[in-house]
Amino acid sequence: MWSGDSADTSLDLEPYLVVQLESGWRHDPESGVFLRGEGPEEEVEAFDPAPQLPEATRIEPMVPSLAESDSEALSEPEAELARYLHLFPGAGADLDELLETISGWSCVARTYKPPRVALP
Repeated sequence: MWSGDSADTSLDLEPYLVVQLESGWRHDPESGVFLRGEGPEEEVEAFDPAPQLPEATRIEPMVPSLAESDSEALSEPEAELARYLHLFPGAGADLDELLETISGWSCVARTYKPPRVALP
């Protein structure tokens, strides 16, 4: 209950990072790898992040409905938003170290910590 004092009002959220993929890359939730390229005419490139991530890490699309859509059917703003993921490394993970690691992946355009959420 809020008493009007200056107590910490931040929400206790599971720690995560926001990841924006480079154009053309997507995350395959079934295999856990990042893929670029589509089919027989185009060579498919794959990147497996698992060896560089904590064991309990989950990668989730920021907007699941866009991630499940056919990329050709998306508008330009939708396609841009579909490139964003949330990476949940689990309790105890060093987000700063993980941020540095992920920033070096060829499939990642940028990654950052989300803003700290707090109640007024």
